[in-house]
Amino acid sequence: ATWIFRGDKTKRPKVPAWVDAMRSDKVRHVFRADDAFLRACGSVAIVGGGLSAAHLALTADADVHVICRHAIREQQFDTHQDFMLTGDNARRMNRGPTKRQRRFASLDSYAERRRLIQTERRRGTVPAAVSRGRNGLRYAIRDGRVRWHKAEVAAAREAADGRVALSLTTSDDVLVDRVILATGFGTRVPGGDLVAGVAHRAGLELGPCGYPVPDRRLRWHDRIFVAGALAELELGPSA
Repeated sequence: ATWIFRGDKTKRPKVPAWVDAMRSDKVRHVFRADDAFLRACGSVAIVGGGLSAAHLALTADADVHVICRHAIREQQFDTHQDFMLTGDNARRMNRGPTKRQRRFASLDSYAERRRLIQTERRRGTVPAAVSRGRNGLRYAIRDGRVRWHKAEVAAAREAADGRVALSLTTSDDVLVDRVILATGFGTRVPGGDLVAGVAHRAGLELGPCGYPVPDRRLRWHDRIFVAGALAELELGPSA
């Protein structure tokens, strides 16, 4: 049998420390919130500034607050498009890998590859079409349909009326019925225990960051291939 380890579905959502301290069922990560969570909700705070946060802000039938450390950042992808060029597309275009791809491939140190991945990724971005396209986020903010708070959550508690009270680093307070975290995934190795266990038992190589080190065909073992985030050390930031 041949096994394929995928890293995209096993990553754990990134949850701020104040959420664990509060322990409220009115605060959920976007990947764990269903439609019922927002149904009959009069107000919602969305923590984060990326594409998921933007989509939620524009579609929520509620009074919307977005809490983000920075202003809207426009970029088509989370990483430069040069990293998106596949081998098949390169051959069809009669060209080789891009300069960025060649630089990544030239790094023999997997610690250096990890540093480059972290540098090249720009999280918390939205495409121009979502930001300032028709009915875009910038216009929703301008018209008062979405309130954008350039801040972080300093503390949170459940108010006397059952709503969630958020204290921001700008000294502002936001009182809402629900809070949705659009904070992406954590940086832990997807399927960490499984990956580490297989590597130990089969004597397979891991980088200093704990991610698999596959070959150019993404083969980690004669019968194991990796994909998604688990292929980062070979594919680069776009994995």
